Amino acid sequence: VEVDEDDEAYEESEDDHDQGNAGDEWMEDQEDEETASSGVKAKRIRVPREALPTAAEQRRLRGSAALGNSNLMSLQVEALLSEHRCETVHGGESEAALRGWLFKLKDFFTALPSCQMTTSDLQGRFPCLPISAHGRAKPVALDFLAPASCDLVGGYLLRTLSRKGAQQIELTVSMPASCFAARDYLNQRYLDKRTLYLACLLEAMTAKNGKEGSLFSNIHIGVCDNDPRKPVLRLIPRDLSGDVVVCVRPVCESGTFSVKRLAPARSNLRPVAASSAASEKGGAEQPAVLLASPHYNMSVLEDQGGARLCLEVCAAALEEYHGLRDAVLLMRVWCDARRDSLFGVDSITQDQMLLLMIFLLKRNDLSCQAEAIQIFKVLIKALSDGTLLQQPPLILDPLQTAATSAVSSPPLSPEDLRDFEAAYDVTLLLPALHLNVLSRCSHRALLAIQAEAQGSLTLLQGQRDDAFDKVFLQRVPFVGRHDAFVAVPLDFLGEKQSTKGGERGKKK
Repeated sequence: VEVDEDDEAYEESEDDHDQGNAGDEWMEDQEDEETASSGVKAKRIRVPREALPTAAEQRRLRGSAALGNSNLMSLQVEALLSEHRCETVHGGESEAALRGWLFKLKDFFTALPSCQMTTSDLQGRFPCLPISAHGRAKPVALDFLAPASCDLVGGYLLRTLSRKGAQQIELTVSMPASCFAARDYLNQRYLDKRTLYLACLLEAMTAKNGKEGSLFSNIHIGVCDNDPRKPVLRLIPRDLSGDVVVCVRPVCESGTFSVKRLAPARSNLRPVAASSAASEKGGAEQPAVLLASPHYNMSVLEDQGGARLCLEVCAAALEEYHGLRDAVLLMRVWCDARRDSLFGVDSITQDQMLLLMIFLLKRNDLSCQAEAIQIFKVLIKALSDGTLLQQPPLILDPLQTAATSAVSSPPLSPEDLRDFEAAYDVTLLLPALHLNVLSRCSHRALLAIQAEAQGSLTLLQGQRDDAFDKVFLQRVPFVGRHDAFVAVPLDFLGEKQSTKGGERGKKK
């Protein structure tokens, strides 16, 4: 407000005079000095320097702070993605050398001679490999034949792996259908023959290793998708630059076993007493003593075209949603920070998380142009609100591809859906194969993931300055989530090692 100094009509209230009085007096002294020096009458501008912001100004300030935090989060996410994107991980000569090595490995597998191995031979040669021996009077025998095919699957082929750490390349070797009898899906005979097939591959590779032309600098035995019943081979290639691990996973050919016989309500693990009584009487097992074996059934079914089907579904979704590949990298960073505390044998793998993200994108009808952080928030919100435990079976209906038509199964009936809902804690169905990709996930493991997702969602919605660090960068230690734990080191080489235990006081 501009007021002449000689204007006697100007009146000032006492409250307004107290507010910013010191600043006004200082300005009046300055104006008097300027008037005396120039001889020109000056106008006093009254500015309440210490006045509180109005409601409108407070809203603008809050909006500016939220916008600043949002822009900061976007910059941090983009910087994180630039560190993990893998477009140029194996470019140029490294890519060509890796592809050449993979072709040599395929030629090595397809040229293997036929042989025979039994579970008795396995216990003497590779005692670390698991054998069930489910009430059998004689050992299981496998007539080994060279793989019918070798296919790349997983994140390396989809370019969804982080370039930080080892690049894990998943290679499936298809066991010929002639290696199995018609009823080898019963009583874990499939898993035993799968282990025998892996042992034949391992024996051939160890015989070649160390000789001229060897392809491997090291060979390890691991597990598939945290399932100890399904061992895999982890190969360290020789003469390749970079940190590369090739995971060799035996699977069976599509159509080896009937999908109907691997339904969750079927009993394929027969009790020993019932089987013995049936063999003595020459009849079948009594239905009253036959219990369903849904988890075992899914472990067999996922090897029968499941890896290839999941690859086709993920490839189609990555082509459709432009921000999905970066969202997968954010998901992998989030999971890696919590790997030691959350993701165990009965939890969700990162590849299964990708399938869950695809289902949520299709269910929520999200735009194909959605950004990575938006897709990631959709996943975290779905994990945090508990709907995965409350809903009926989730059905991921993929696009019609060559893989889905090759493994097409009859449509799921309402009774089939009820069987899936009763058999598993969480269900995400691929209807083309009647496969529940989340069959291993337990109620307790999902509750632990839900609690962690709730904390991450609160941080992302709270616009805190440290939200990005706590969600993506700060590791969640194993000992920070449990009151007590016991560590048991497992040694398969026969060396004596002492077990150690740890205990931590309860967290408030």
